Amino acid sequence: MQTIETKRLFLRVFTSEDWPDVHKLAADWSKAPGPAFDKFSTTEAETKGLTEYFAKDDKYYAVYLREAKRVIGLLGLNGIGPDNLFDLGHVFLSKYQDNDLDKEAFEAIIDYIFTNLGGLSIVTRNEPTHKEQLAPLKALGFLNINPEEKGELVLTKEDWV
Repeated sequence: MQTIETKRLFLRVFTSEDWPDVHKLAADWSKAPGPAFDKFSTTEAETKGLTEYFAKDDKYYAVYLREAKRVIGLLGLNGIGPDNLFDLGHVFLSKYQDNDLDKEAFEAIIDYIFTNLGGLSIVTRNEPTHKEQLAPLKALGFLNINPEEKGELVLTKEDWV
């Protein structure tokens, strides 16, 4: 996995030492709108295990804020569908949602998917009532093309360029 560097962030592989930040992320995410199946365990032991799982799989990117020296979010390449459609998952601490930092991370991963991974489109699936999670995606040009799935947003390479 290649580390992606931006002005204020590193998108990098998780390490086992990230577990305290993942623990905070899991606790914060547990309070966000959305179904229970989409949440992480918030126990210390299970958070350590989850961090190890993330560290072993190169589809998970830790969003590391240099200034704070901590992980503030995660981006996950959850799969590639037909026609090089990338499924992008994301969780950010609520403090960093719908601000310039999550947008900076999204811009970096979008560029990486389209430029380095051959992606032709990206889909995100979100809780439709979670406005803070949807706002940066919409600001970057993601569109809802499936009215029945209000939280499903898509961005094509053509629209990004």
